[in-house]
Amino acid sequence: MLTSLAGSFTLLAPLGIQLWANWSIRERSQLIASQRLRRTQVVMGLTQERIEAHLVDYATWTDMWEFVQNPDLEWAAENLEGWSRRSTGADLALVLSAKGELIYQWAAPWIPALTSAELEYWQQVLSSYTQTSPQLTYWQRQGKVYLVTWISITTSQDIKRALPSGGIYWLAVPLDQAWLQQLRNLTLEDYLIWGGEQTLVATTLTESRLNHHLENPQIDLLFQQDWHTNPSRSIFAILQSHPRSSSDPFLPEDLFSGFIPLPDPSGRLAGLLQVHFTLPSWYFIPFELKGIWLLMLAIGILFFGVSSWLLSRWVLAPVSRMRQAVHRFEQNPQAHWDDNLLPRGDVLGELSFAFGNLVSQLQQRMRQEGLYSKILSLLAQSNSLSLPWAELGSLLAELLEADQLLIWQTEAQSVQVLASLGLSLPNLLEISAARKQLPAWEKLSAGEEYLHSRTAGIPLWVADQVWGALWLQRSDHDWQAESFLLLQQVGDQLSIILEKQQLNRQTERQAQQLLQYNQTLEDWISALAHDMRNPLFSQRVALTTIQKRLASSADTGDPTYGKLAQSLESSLATNLLLSELVENLLDIARYRAGRKRLSYEPLDWQSMIQRSLQVLSEAIRTKSLNVTVHIEPNLPTIAADAAEIYRLIQNLLENAIRFSPWSGHIQLRLDPDPQGIRFSCQDQGEGIPASEQVNLFQRFYQAGRSSSKGGTGMGLYLCRQIVESHGGQIGLDSDLGRGSTFWFTLPLADIRRQTSPPASISP
Repeated sequence: MLTSLAGSFTLLAPLGIQLWANWSIRERSQLIASQRLRRTQVVMGLTQERIEAHLVDYATWTDMWEFVQNPDLEWAAENLEGWSRRSTGADLALVLSAKGELIYQWAAPWIPALTSAELEYWQQVLSSYTQTSPQLTYWQRQGKVYLVTWISITTSQDIKRALPSGGIYWLAVPLDQAWLQQLRNLTLEDYLIWGGEQTLVATTLTESRLNHHLENPQIDLLFQQDWHTNPSRSIFAILQSHPRSSSDPFLPEDLFSGFIPLPDPSGRLAGLLQVHFTLPSWYFIPFELKGIWLLMLAIGILFFGVSSWLLSRWVLAPVSRMRQAVHRFEQNPQAHWDDNLLPRGDVLGELSFAFGNLVSQLQQRMRQEGLYSKILSLLAQSNSLSLPWAELGSLLAELLEADQLLIWQTEAQSVQVLASLGLSLPNLLEISAARKQLPAWEKLSAGEEYLHSRTAGIPLWVADQVWGALWLQRSDHDWQAESFLLLQQVGDQLSIILEKQQLNRQTERQAQQLLQYNQTLEDWISALAHDMRNPLFSQRVALTTIQKRLASSADTGDPTYGKLAQSLESSLATNLLLSELVENLLDIARYRAGRKRLSYEPLDWQSMIQRSLQVLSEAIRTKSLNVTVHIEPNLPTIAADAAEIYRLIQNLLENAIRFSPWSGHIQLRLDPDPQGIRFSCQDQGEGIPASEQVNLFQRFYQAGRSSSKGGTGMGLYLCRQIVESHGGQIGLDSDLGRGSTFWFTLPLADIRRQTSPPASISP
C-alpha cells in the first residue's frame, strides 16, 4: 500500500506543480528578470563608485590643479599613466584646461590614441559640462564599449568646488571580457555586451551556449522591435507578446534575458548589456496536454503496476527472508552461513550464496589473523635462549589447518625433534635414522622447499645455513598458493627469531670474555703499581740523599757539579711523576674493586682551599697568576671524605695552573646547588674542543692540551671516581680561545655518618 501511495504521488505531484507553474509563470518570470537586472545594476554601481572615487581624489589633488596651470608632461607621465591604469583599469585619459584646450592625453599601448575628430567630439561634449559631481556615460569606439567619466579639476581646499573649474580630468574604462567576468563572479549570471550596431563585443557564455544563442536570432529581432519603448523590459515579456507557432509548442531551452541600455552623451545607445540566466524547463514550459502526454501517463501507470508486483515478488519477500537470516547470524557469529536460505538460480538466491561465501572467507581470514598475531606475540615474548616449541607447533597446525606437524633442528651428527604433532618420534635421532623417519628429509636438508598435494615443508635458514625444517600435512584438502605463502611468511619470521637468538648468544659470550679480559687487565695494572711503589720510594730517598751530600761537599765551581745537579733534579722530577701515577693507579684500583673506604665528616671549605693554595703557591708565583676565591655565605653543611675532597680540589687547581697563560687569572667559586653545593675552577687557557670533551674524564685519555703539557691522563679520571663515590657529578664548560671551567657538585649527606662502605665506581 505504501508503495502504491508513493508511486501515485510520484506521478501526480509533477502534474500539480506544472499546473501551478503555468498559472504563475508570467508574474514570476518578470519578477525574477527585474530582480536580476537590479542586482546587476547595483554591482555595476560598485565599479562606477570606485572610478568616481578615483576621479574625485585626483581632480582635487593640488598637484593636478597646478599641472593644469603649468603643464609638466614628465610629471603627468609619472603620476597619471600608471596610477590611472592600476586604480581603474582605464585605457584612455585626458586632461583639458578650463578653456577646453588639450593639455595631456594618454592611451594604453595596445590601443590607438584618440584621433583629432574624436578629441574634437569630446571637447564639444565637455564644453557644456557645468556639474560639480562626476559625470558618467558610455562610448563605442572601434568595436569596443567604454565607460567614460569626467570631473572638473580644483584644489584640495575647494572640496565643495565653489571656485571656477581649473580644467577637466577624463577617463575611459573598457567594458571587456575581464569586466564581464568580475560581474559574473559577483552575481553568478552570464553576460553579453552588444555594440550599438548589434555586434557582439564580449561574453561570458561558453562556446556551445553562445553558438545556440546566435543560431536563434528571433530573440534579438524581437528585442530590436521593442527595446526603444522599454529598454529594461525582459525578453520573456517580449516573447509572450508575440504568438508562437503551434508546430513548436515548447522552447528548446529556457534561456531568459534582461537588457540594460548603455547610452552615450547624446542619448543614443553606445552599447547594450544583456543579462543571461537559465530557469528549470519544467517551470516555464506551458502545459499543453495532448495525445503524447496521455500515452505517457498510461504507460507510466502500467509500468508502475507491473513494477510494484515484481518488486513485491522478487525483492521485498527475499529481502525479508535474508534479513531474518542475518539476524540469526548476528546472534551466533560462529555459525556457518546457510547457503540454502534462498533457492539457487534466483537473482537474490545467487546473491545470498555469494554473501555466504564472503562471510565464510571473512571468518577464515579473521581466524588466521588472530592465530598469526598469537604466533608473532609468542615469538616476540620468548627469551633469547629457547622457544616454547610445543605451543608454537600447536598454533601453527591450527593456523595452517594441518593434522600432522614436525619442527626439527639439524646438528652435527644428530637431529633434534623440537615439536611433533600427530606423529610418534624420539626427541633425538641419528642422521641415518632421520633420513628414514623424517618426511622430505633430503630436500629440506638441502635447503629446498617441498610441496606435494597435501604435504608441505620449508627449510629454516639461520646465517645462510639450513638450521632445521618445518613440515606439515593435511588429511582433507590440498595446499593452495595462499596457504603455502602464509607458511613461508611464518617460516621467515621463525628464521629471524632463531638468527636473533644466535646473535644474542654470541654477544653474551663476547661480553663475558671482555669482562674477563678487563678484570685480568685491572689485576695486572694493580699488581704492577703495587710492585713499583716501594722501588720508586727507595729511589726517591736515594736521589734525595745524594742531592744533599752533593750540595754540601762538592765544589760548586766545578763544571761537573752543574751537570750532576741538573741530572739529579731531572731524575727526582721523573720519580715524583711516576710515584704520582702509581698512587693514582692504586687509588683507581681500590675504587674499581670496591675496597676504597670513605670517612665522612663536615667539610671546612675555607681551610681546604687555603691549604691547596699554599702547597701550589710556588707554581702560582712562578707564572705570576692571579687567583681569586669566592665562597657564598650560608652554604649548607656537606659531609664527605675531607682528604679525598682536598685531593680533588688540588688536582683541579693544579690542572688550571698548568694550562693558564703567564699573568693569567684563575677563579675558584663555591656556590649553593639545588642538590647541595657546586665547586668550580675557571682558567684562561686555550680551551678544549667539543670533540675531546666527551672522553676527557676517561682513563688514560689526554686532550690535545694535556698531551702537550706532559699529563698522564689519570688525574681527571681519578677526580671523576672521587666525585661519583660521593654521589655527585663532575663536568666541564669550555670554548676554544676562552678558557675552561671544571666543576663538580656534592649532594647533602648525613653528617652523623662517619664512615661508609667501600665505594664501587663504574668505568
